[in-house]
Amino acid sequence: MFKGGKEYNNLLKSSKTPGLVDVDFAKHAESMGAKSEHVTSISDLEEAFKRAKNSDVTYVISIKTHAYKWVEGSAFWDSPTLEIPSTDENKEALKLHKDGKSKQRQGI
Repeated sequence: MFKGGKEYNNLLKSSKTPGLVDVDFAKHAESMGAKSEHVTSISDLEEAFKRAKNSDVTYVISIKTHAYKWVEGSAFWDSPTLEIPSTDENKEALKLHKDGKSKQRQGI
């Protein structure tokens, strides 16, 4: 969607499936033998990460994020958009893609 496209079942809640319920990913991971926890802040995430690193089994950390916004510190994804934009969203996406591409570090 960030690249100017339209949403198409990107999220369960935007699908046309009736009767959906939220998934508790921490509990689901526990049901399969992992240690897990749900955190609600970055500081909690940092502490949970330390616990995860010290775990002797698979460790799942669950945190809710915004489904539609890029967050500060996100990486540039080199996934192109339309080269011939057909909408204002496509035009903006192409501009942002070219800007991001110009800042991309070249591999070795």
